[in-house]
Amino acid sequence: MFASGDGIFAQLPFIRFLTDRSKLADIKTRRIKLVWQTDEYHDRLRQWMQSIMDDEDVEFDLLDISIHVSQNAVQISGEAGPAGPVTKVKRMGQRLKVIHDVPDVESYIQLEMKEPRRQVAVSVSGHRRLREEVRLQVFRTRRLNVRLFESDFQPVTAYRDRGGTAA
Repeated sequence: MFASGDGIFAQLPFIRFLTDRSKLADIKTRRIKLVWQTDEYHDRLRQWMQSIMDDEDVEFDLLDISIHVSQNAVQISGEAGPAGPVTKVKRMGQRLKVIHDVPDVESYIQLEMKEPRRQVAVSVSGHRRLREEVRLQVFRTRRLNVRLFESDFQPVTAYRDRGGTAA
């Protein structure tokens, strides 16, 4: 799952549906990887994301979240310390990573393609450049068991950063 900015709100109902159905053993979801690109990540957002991850009934390794925060964004409280600058990737618990870089879509897609027979669904609710990159990388897999879903809601804000990190 890929989202940028407010596109996260289009992905949340799907995440909730998958986690609820997984708890009931109605579906065979092995892993939910959420990649979210945003300009801000502060204490209220961190608490909100933590509430999603604190659901004790969700299998521990089902949900994996990577939040990509632009390098110009407001820093997470307590992240920078006397030891020096903020690190590029900061793990916050077992399920959440905060990355100060744009997402490397190709690497994320390739990580999910390790098991050739597994069905993979990729969804995106993001700015135009993110959608185009996700489409391109899904197409490049040339696999019939990969499906792309694009949300009806697509934010329009684009990020100008180049490069990328996958974690």
